[in-house]
Amino acid sequence: MELKIDKFGRVVIPKKLREHLGVGVSLSVEVKETPEGILLKPVRRQSGLVMKDGVLIHRGGGDNGHINWDTLVEEEREERIRHIAGI
Repeated sequence: MELKIDKFGRVVIPKKLREHLGVGVSLSVEVKETPEGILLKPVRRQSGLVMKDGVLIHRGGGDNGHINWDTLVEEEREERIRHIAGI
């Protein structure tokens, strides 16, 4: 997907992608410079998930019933892959 930067330095993330990623209005993002370019990463509160004996366990709290579990599990998988790959 190719996006344009406007004269104010803004990039619009298409609605379909925002919905797929579970991001919305007023979401804070972290900006990182990577060897490949710019990485925008949503700033999310800590969840009630903890790793115990290699298994994710939900301790409760932190989500107010509004957590997207599919997204959370996918993000955890990606983080584990990056950790194992040393990225």
